[in-house]
Amino acid sequence: MYQFAHIETYARQPKSGRSISDIVAEAERKSGYCAHVTEPMPPVLLYGRTPSEAAEKATAWADASKDPTGRKIRKDGICLLAGVITYPREGQAWDRFKTAVVDWLKKEYGDHLESIIEHQDEEHPHLHFYAVPQIGQPFTLHVGRAASDAAKREKKSKGEQRKAFADAMRKWQDKLFCDVSCRFGLARSGPRRRRLTRSEWRAEQATLAATAAATQAKARKYSQEEKEHVFDVTGQIR
Repeated sequence: MYQFAHIETYARQPKSGRSISDIVAEAERKSGYCAHVTEPMPPVLLYGRTPSEAAEKATAWADASKDPTGRKIRKDGICLLAGVITYPREGQAWDRFKTAVVDWLKKEYGDHLESIIEHQDEEHPHLHFYAVPQIGQPFTLHVGRAASDAAKREKKSKGEQRKAFADAMRKWQDKLFCDVSCRFGLARSGPRRRRLTRSEWRAEQATLAATAAATQAKARKYSQEEKEHVFDVTGQIR
């Protein structure tokens, strides 16, 4: 089992690809937008507002914002961050994993986080999340794009801009892994990408599972100890 997470940005009317209304319609399982799902099921709202409402806020931000040159944001200008984080169907800790992911996303995106929903109607359970800048703020929510744009402003080469993007995205994935995924026995990436043999992959999975179990046991122990640290009527800790 390994981590799978992805973030992307969307516009109201992109030159190519999907618009914010397209991805929201798919997320909400509207007819005609989820042909890849055999038996579509309505998503479960875990945090904030619905994806449609998040898209409305993204549109409002774009309508009220200007680009670095002082011009109004173009219709094909990005205005919504959307992401997905998946958990393997064969895993045994989905409920705890999704709770941990929701907490992580709240810390990662703060007031910009608008919506988190759960899907259970595809091969693996997963969460979709959406974030929007506050009115008056620039769009810097996608760490890869932000790093690339910063490199561009510094007049660095195209290659350096691409490297800045890749490095920032790698750090984002590493942070998610260290803060959440490793606690649930997930590898940072799959065996094919690292060209591991079957035996090497199995050995790594066993090590990760053991580490995750030890971490969870320690967390339960600390939680129990905290519960036992209560004050009696004399004010003494017992």
